[in-house]
Amino acid sequence: MYYKYLFKAWINDFWFIHCRSFISLFLLLASHFCRFLGAKRLMMSCCLASLRYRLSSSGVAFFNKYVVTDAYGLTQLVSQGVTIEEAASRTIILLWPEITHNEVKKGIVLLKFTRTFSYFLRNTHIEEMQKYFIFVLEPSWAGYADPDILAWMSKTERVIVQSSELQDRVFLNCLPKSFVPVSFGSGNWVNSHEFMPHSKEKIFDSIYIANTNPIKRVKRYVDAVKNLVAKGHDQYRGCLVCAAWGDNEKIIRQLVQSVGMDAFITLKFSLPKEEVVDLVGQSKTNILLSYKEGSNRSLFESMFCDVPVICLSENIGVNKAYINEFTGLLIPDAQLEDGLQWMQSSYQEFHPRKWALENISAEKTTDCLFEVSKARAYQNLSSETMHVKVNAPEAQYLNAPKINLRFFNRHLLDIFSRAETPAPEEVNSVLLTMKNELNNNLQEKVQ
Repeated sequence: MYYKYLFKAWINDFWFIHCRSFISLFLLLASHFCRFLGAKRLMMSCCLASLRYRLSSSGVAFFNKYVVTDAYGLTQLVSQGVTIEEAASRTIILLWPEITHNEVKKGIVLLKFTRTFSYFLRNTHIEEMQKYFIFVLEPSWAGYADPDILAWMSKTERVIVQSSELQDRVFLNCLPKSFVPVSFGSGNWVNSHEFMPHSKEKIFDSIYIANTNPIKRVKRYVDAVKNLVAKGHDQYRGCLVCAAWGDNEKIIRQLVQSVGMDAFITLKFSLPKEEVVDLVGQSKTNILLSYKEGSNRSLFESMFCDVPVICLSENIGVNKAYINEFTGLLIPDAQLEDGLQWMQSSYQEFHPRKWALENISAEKTTDCLFEVSKARAYQNLSSETMHVKVNAPEAQYLNAPKINLRFFNRHLLDIFSRAETPAPEEVNSVLLTMKNELNNNLQEKVQ
């Protein structure tokens, strides 16, 4: 298992650095070949995969000419197997619609995780549901040339998509009639009341919160600490926090022991959130070493703890504008050791919490989402109070965290998943019941 992990880690780095552009070009050429053969479904799959590896002008041109026009083909590629319970647990109403006899002022509903989107595409009357809601999608991974996202083109008037990665916003901007990409992502929904600074002594020079998936590049962190120690920085102390399922803990321990870093890297496994927050507060900087993922939440949780961050400039997924002169360092992988060494003595120059509260808090993001919805998606919005959601890690209401969304949203999904079109009176009744339950939870918290 250990050597298999090392091989996967090497392959992950090699393909990202040396092969992405080549693979993207190969898949685009395969798309042309499949089109010539009449293999339409394979053509679409190759084209979308090409764009996920690398966004290119020629790839976008092919996509617009041969893929966008085939709404049925895109729908056929949508994922399967998502249950109504899973979809309900990852759906959250942020703004309740106002329904009268004469009109509907739309609310806002947010769907979390790319996989969840497929349930709505395959099982719900999206056309009916959009009479009451603006849809907001919160994908779980960078690379939006994905059928679970793109198939919404034929289902809705306009959908808002959280797009923390610049290339994803560029891609969706090629489809302005269907999508409104916004620059925030899952990292913008941190509960700043839970992730707060404390005055504990700084024990660790850096902390990395990861797992043993090779994309997290844990080996790179271990090697970086090893390189610093080899250069004479034998007082450097790192902390590595990982989940511990299967053989993961054994692999990580062997990885650290194999290079003699036992005394320099503290290992922690499967900790509750409160202990992770404590460890972050005891660290001078929190780092992210993956080349590609979604809008990483750990970096931004650290900012609210007033701990600066280090992110690789090669990373795909994180909004690089958030890594700035107030919050930390955006550096190339080749400069990681230098960045860690500099931050060891200079971390106090940063005070990221103030910037985070003013720019990327859940409250600020909620306000931004409302304004974007009003300006770009639907001007006649409900005048109800918009609720703030946080990711913990699943979506929940900031002021009503006890609500179980799986049961809370079940009736709403039920009425829009039936064969017959739901009557406005039935929709109004279900929404009113849900709204009253939420208000009761809010009152309980106040008391």
